[in-house]
Formats: sequence, C-alpha cells, structure tokens
Amino acid sequence: RKPHHPATDGLLCVDALLAQEHQATDRPALLMMTGDQVYADDVAGPMLRAIHALIERLGLYGEHLEGAVVSDSAKLYEHPASYYHRADLLPALQSNETLRE
Repeated sequence: RKPHHPATDGLLCVDALLAQEHQATDRPALLMMTGDQVYADDVAGPMLRAIHALIERLGLYGEHLEGAVVSDSAKLYEHPASYYHRADLLPALQSNETLRE
C-alpha cells in the first residue's frame, strides 16, 4: 500500500503467518509482490537516490516520458519535485487521479 493510504498493511498478515510457523517447511517459500502491490515512487528520498545511483552505475537506458511534466527520466531525476513530491510530476489526467491523491 502507499505509505499515506488509510488501508491496513497487508504485510502484517504475512508477518503474523511467519510468527505462527516455527518450522521452515511450514512457511511459504516465496512472497511475490508485483503490480499494484509495489509503489516504488513512494520510497524515502535516500532510497530513491540510491536507486538512481544504481541505475547510473549499471548503465541502464533512460526512458522517454510521454505526456509528463518532464520529457525523460534524466530530467525527472533533476526536477525539484523528484524526491518528495513525485505525484506532482504525473500527467494531470483523469486516469491518474487515484495516483495523484
């Protein structure tokens, strides 16, 4: 969930499950988080900076951002809203309304 969202934290259910099962063979072998379970834009600023540094270190390709406030991922990293106001960088489209709230 988004850190500021009012929903309860689903990961607490996983934590409770693991606390009940003392034998490794009785525990789930995998926790897979995909799609809407991961909000990478809502990580802390220092973590986001570490991610950007790793992207640069690995030499990953930049990305063109159509319809956004910035034209590409390089400009995104330089924008003043990049670390703590990322929702302000989303295109103001009706389909993005829930992402911006």
